Amino acid sequence: MVSTNQESSRFQAKECQDVLGWLATGMSVAEIIDDFPELTETDIRACLEFAADRDHRLVALVSNT
Repeated sequence: MVSTNQESSRFQAKECQDVLGWLATGMSVAEIIDDFPELTETDIRACLEFAADRDHRLVALVSNT
């Protein structure tokens, strides 16, 4: 599962990169959950939110320079 505590943020980012990669290659949420039953739909949504927030923060940093 995707953890939200600060200690595992590096693991969370790596796990989210994997999930995003699988989605990008065309895997459905159901296929990902079938292949990785420890993940839930909520975890996958959290990865999408993580990516969206990361993108937003990168844009903000570039805009402030």
